[in-house]
Amino acid sequence: MTVAIGSRVRFDSMADLKQSVEKTKNIVTGTVVYINRKHRWFSVEYGEPKQRFSFLFSDIGKKVRIL
Repeated sequence: MTVAIGSRVRFDSMADLKQSVEKTKNIVTGTVVYINRKHRWFSVEYGEPKQRFSFLFSDIGKKVRIL
């Protein structure tokens, strides 16, 4: 599956936190707002207030799922 502006994606916004003893999951749904094809990454906006998180194309299927 390819990523496009406006694509809806789902990911765990807490997956990369290393401060907690317990692993807390926070599965969120966001929208792709920017794609950098040359360097193979994209940015997702989610939540209220709006937050952004970026992924490599290689993260698709591992850290992020396209809906």
